[in-house]
Amino acid sequence: LRDIRRYVAEKIKGGSISPELEKNAKYKIANLPFTSAIVSLANWSIAAAVMPFLITAGPGRFFLSIEIGTFLWAAIGIIIAGAVTGFIVFFLTELMCRSLWAIFFPNGELIQIKGVLRLNLWQRIMIIFLMASLFPLTDMAVVSYQKARLMVTHDPTETLQSLMILIFFLLAVELFLVLILSMFMSRSIAGPVLHLKSIMSKVAAGDFSARAKVIDNNELGELSHHFNMMTSGLEDRYRMLQTLAVAKEVQQNLLPDYNPDIQGLDVAGKSLYCDQTGGDYYDFINAEFEGKESFVFVVGDVSGHGIPSALLMASARAFLRQRLALPGSLADIVNDVNTQFCEDVGCSGRFMTLLLTAVDPGGKAFRWIRAGHDPAFLYDNEIDDFIELEQAGGIPLGVDDTFDYTDLVSVNHL
Repeated sequence: LRDIRRYVAEKIKGGSISPELEKNAKYKIANLPFTSAIVSLANWSIAAAVMPFLITAGPGRFFLSIEIGTFLWAAIGIIIAGAVTGFIVFFLTELMCRSLWAIFFPNGELIQIKGVLRLNLWQRIMIIFLMASLFPLTDMAVVSYQKARLMVTHDPTETLQSLMILIFFLLAVELFLVLILSMFMSRSIAGPVLHLKSIMSKVAAGDFSARAKVIDNNELGELSHHFNMMTSGLEDRYRMLQTLAVAKEVQQNLLPDYNPDIQGLDVAGKSLYCDQTGGDYYDFINAEFEGKESFVFVVGDVSGHGIPSALLMASARAFLRQRLALPGSLADIVNDVNTQFCEDVGCSGRFMTLLLTAVDPGGKAFRWIRAGHDPAFLYDNEIDDFIELEQAGGIPLGVDDTFDYTDLVSVNHL
């Protein structure tokens, strides 16, 4: 206990603790139940080697005159009693150490220390079964055999009465032992399970900061440790979902929140995301080309899904809106946006397809340019047919910053 006491004293004083002292103290406090049980078993082993001489040897008798059978039976009885006592000492010390383990190992590293002895649950159950059934029955068999031998040389009636008293005594000891072991079983198994159940209820109610105390050096301790790791992961995932919800709200606000009212045109647009965030983009923007007011329709899609695509979509939107406020042709605008977008994506392999259409309602004409996007369809009501605008094709944005885009103009279709 020396290192443990030094460690606790330094903790109370708030002094500096050397890594070696901390390591030794934690190792010894983790093994304290086993150490106590081993010391108890060692004492009983010494008693098993010494006490039979005192029990079987009378006045004036020497070692050679002691019956070997009687000596062995006495030694076996002492060893069985010592084993039972040693296991009781182990469980009592373990119950005492649980409160200390919570202080020494606040982050649940108890089960991660190498070289620490551990008693698994199935081993505990087998030990309790042996102590509560096999050992007492063995003791009763030994006592009954000894009493039966006495009936040859002693009064049978007195021997039977003595045997009956001894049997009642052993039954009382057995009942007491069963109660004690049942309490140990309840405290060592049911207690941690109920504690973990209460923590799980808090997590299920939304309290992701709840953590289970790792106060068992067995499978239940491992279960509590992994539960804490899982809860920490759930907490991070919950924060991420909240962040994604905010990102979705921000990105949705970047898209048009109403359909513009333009004389001579019927305009409508809608984007439905399959994920919370993505690279889909459409827009309606007022612009001016060659001194004429125009209305620009934009449809784009960044490769991939999620936050990275959403960020690139927001960058492309900003580039495009800023460039449309400056003079230049539709091709000049897309060329400049492509140059900026290439700097953003770098060597990531990401790209963006874009379809840009500038409509001149007054002049009954429109111009368009494609940057890797699917072609648009134009409905001509005079011929009652759709025209696919497959010309003016180009590579997606972000692939080559030196690519020269061109636009086409269509008249008499509006």
